[in-house]
Amino acid sequence: MSPRKFYLTLARAEAVTWTLLIIGMIAKYSGLTDALIFPFGATHGFVFFMYLTATVLVWVNEKWGTGLGLTGLASAILPYATIPFERHVEKTGRLSDRWHVLGKDYEPTTAPEKLLRWILRNPVLAAVLILVVISVVFFLLLQAGPPNEWFS
Repeated sequence: MSPRKFYLTLARAEAVTWTLLIIGMIAKYSGLTDALIFPFGATHGFVFFMYLTATVLVWVNEKWGTGLGLTGLASAILPYATIPFERHVEKTGRLSDRWHVLGKDYEPTTAPEKLLRWILRNPVLAAVLILVVISVVFFLLLQAGPPNEWFS
């Protein structure tokens, strides 16, 4: 999958899961049911971490500046902000159809580039490892409970 398709897919999935979470919150706070909060919230949380991972991988491949990369990460925090961000990077030519770090004449020089090249050359193992790391973080956050209860 190209960096463009990978990133656009996850940016849109993140926006869709925001919708699910908002539906769950409306159902809960309108007194209808709170049964939707956990599945919709969990789905959104998992896709949120996948989007952050995708942003970092594409940031490295496309050599985005720090400001653009941080804006991409921050766009996941506001509902639906990933959509205008992904449209911006698409429109301005900051998403390509190939992974540059895999080019025959390209020699990665930074640790992030070397890691990205390893990930792309070992996609199954890397996907398993990334999913394990995201799952562990996700599990730990679930154990910690809702953020509004962390410091009470």
